[in-house]
This record gives sequence, structure tokens and C-alpha cells, in this order.
Amino acid sequence: MKRKYCIPVTLLLLSLSFCFGNDIESGDFILGSRVEVERIRNGGGGEIGFVIFGSPGVRSLIVFQVSGYGGASGGMGELAAKLTFGGVSQERYYTYGLLRGGVCFTGEPHPAWDLSGGGGFELFFSPRNSFYLEMGGGVNWFESMFEEEEGFGGYAFVSPGFRYYF
Repeated sequence: MKRKYCIPVTLLLLSLSFCFGNDIESGDFILGSRVEVERIRNGGGGEIGFVIFGSPGVRSLIVFQVSGYGGASGGMGELAAKLTFGGVSQERYYTYGLLRGGVCFTGEPHPAWDLSGGGGFELFFSPRNSFYLEMGGGVNWFESMFEEEEGFGGYAFVSPGFRYYF
């Protein structure tokens, strides 16, 4: 039932992105929400950040995220920082690479550590609102929270979300 709405909603967002430009500048603040689907956990969260560098052709953001995840054997919370860099910044879209690092709290005596990277794109459907999609992979260190053995665990992720610039 839900799948039949995915294509029309995506086409609507794409068509709206060609109706508006954006006027994002250095120092603008960001407020956003997202969903994240990974190999070993699924969840979502919010983000707040700011544009650290903005010019007509290139843009970089620093974003701080608070997330919650659920897995087969429990849940976890995460505090992370994300840096986007490079890419192409046009009036209606922005492509970029990203690096993210964070600490996860699982209820275990020791926190888990998370490091990931990837790429993404952002489509503006108004001068200050956008839809974004990030994809990539990462590695985390945990103590038997989501897998049988302790140690490193690799994962791939897809993360759609919305941002508002103010």
C-alpha cells in the first residue's frame, strides 16, 4: 500500500525543486529531521547545525545529530557530529560528501563508537526548505549489542530527511 505513494511523492518533490532557488549563506542555521536505515539498526533523529562555508558554487555544513535506534536485541541513543564538504551547490540542489563520527549509548557499561562516510544530495522545494538523501557506510565498535561477538561491525546506510535553513 505504501509503495504506491513513493514514486508520486518523489516526483512531486523533484518538480517542486525546480520551482524555487535558494538563498543559503555562510552562518545560516540548520534544523532538520531524518530517518536512517542501516544493516544492523534502524532509527531516526534530529539535527541542528550551521553553514560554515557558502559560496555560489561550493557549500560546507557542520551538523550535530541526536538519534535513537532499535535493533534485534535492544536500542541505543547516539550523539554525533557530521561535516559535509565539496560537491556542487546550485540554486535548486546541492551534492556533497560527508564524514560523521559519534558515540552511542546502549545501556552497557562502555559506550559504542561510530564512524561513517558517504555522499548525499539536497533538493530545495522552497528557498529555505529542502529534502535530502544520504548514502554511505561506516564502522562501529560495540560490546555485543547487535551482534554475537565483540569488536568492529561494518554497515551501509540510507538516510532521507528534511532541513530548514534560518
